[in-house]
Amino acid sequence: MLYKTLVRPKLEYAASTWAPNTATDINTLESVQRKAARFVTGTYDNRASVTNLLQTLQWDSLKTRRDMATLTMFYKIHYNILRVNFPACIVPLRTVTRCEHSYRFRQVSTKTKAFQHSMYIRAVPMWNLLPAAAVMAESASDFQEFALPVVRNIGQHGAF
Repeated sequence: MLYKTLVRPKLEYAASTWAPNTATDINTLESVQRKAARFVTGTYDNRASVTNLLQTLQWDSLKTRRDMATLTMFYKIHYNILRVNFPACIVPLRTVTRCEHSYRFRQVSTKTKAFQHSMYIRAVPMWNLLPAAAVMAESASDFQEFALPVVRNIGQHGAF
């Protein structure tokens, strides 16, 4: 309980607008959670699987949680729950297929690493993979309920 109330909020502060983009930074953050899982369960044996401990605790990876925070922010901006405008480069796609939802956005190509890892640029490819039920959800909590399984799946397959 201490980890979830005192430590994890520090690791996730403003996670929707920033996110580590190097494997080293991601692994450093994840290692804090992995150590916390050992501490919370009292399992200090190096042979014990921390992945199994995280599953037992039902803790999503910090990356999954950051991705959900990013997508939730994107949802809130899209539906004007937050009074923030999308940058000019974030534009809706005009073509729709039977298999995709009609709220897709054009993926933006970037020239700088700083812009490549911005919240909007990170969100668009994930948003475009979400099911229509998620992007057309009537509330942010409904959105999260529909989006979380997809984001977990993306995280397991390393797509983003």
